[in-house]
Order: sequence, then C-alpha cells, then structure tokens
Amino acid sequence: MNEQQQAAILTLSLMAAFADGGKDESERTEIKRIADALAGEGTINIAALYQDVLLKRVSMSSAAAALTTTETRQLAFEMAVCVCDADGVQSSAEKAFLDALRDALALDSQQSAAYSQQAEAVASLPTLAGGDKATPAATAEARPAANASEYASTMSDGELDKTIINAAILNGA
Repeated sequence: MNEQQQAAILTLSLMAAFADGGKDESERTEIKRIADALAGEGTINIAALYQDVLLKRVSMSSAAAALTTTETRQLAFEMAVCVCDADGVQSSAEKAFLDALRDALALDSQQSAAYSQQAEAVASLPTLAGGDKATPAATAEARPAANASEYASTMSDGELDKTIINAAILNGA
C-alpha cells in the first residue's frame, strides 16, 4: 500500500469521525490506532489530513478514487465503521455517511451491511467499569461463581497462612 492510499484511508476515517458532528475522545483514539497501524509502511502527516478534512479541502469521492484495489477500498470502509462505532452505536448521521461511503467505494452493499451490523453488535455491548467492552468472558468473570466450593483450597488454614507469609517475605526481599 502506497502513501497516497494510506492517506486516503486516514482521510475517510477522519471524515467518519466528523460524520456525527461530535468530538469524542474514543474516535480520536481509534484514528490514532489506525494511523499508527498504517504508519509502519510510511510517514503520513495526520495533522495536514485533519486540516484538509476539517476545512473541506478534500472530498469523499477524491479520497475514494485513490483506492484502486478492492482490498484497500474494503479496508477503508471497515476502518470508517470502526471510527463510527468507537463512541458507541452509530447515529443516523454516521449510518448515512457509511452508506454514502459504501457507494463511493463501489463496495457490495450486502457484504458491507453485514460487516456494519457485526460492528454495531459489538458497539452495543455494555461497557465495563474500566471502559472496556463487556465480552461474554468478561461478564462471566464479573459475576460471582455459582459454585464457589469447586475452587476452594485443599490446604489447611495453617498451611495457607505459612504459604502467604513465605510469599510475602520472598516478595519483600
């Protein structure tokens, strides 16, 4: 992937961040993640891209035109979906943006809609206290064990105390 294609993907991702009219830290974080992943192949001036998008010096169609392969167009769409979902479920403005982007990229509407729905399902998961999305494994960990006696120690209280003291002494040294 060349720098022009990388810049086009980042430009479309930035446009996705602005689609809902809001400024959200999670969308900025997602943009940074995408930029860092793409930067391994070259250097991109993200500040200049940000200005171009903000000042509307670049259009969706011109950015889409820079993506010549199906793979880069699909990657651009998926990154835009990730940005739209970074702050939660997609708003109607974000959905409209993604529909327009899908058309501009000439992607298969069923495949793109399926990806967008999968991303929506993940984005709609409840958020845990630390800000992470709740996965089935995480929610299972958050619940108390139904049968805690299965995991009870087989050590006597004296043995357990001695193990704790030995570990404390070893870790304190």
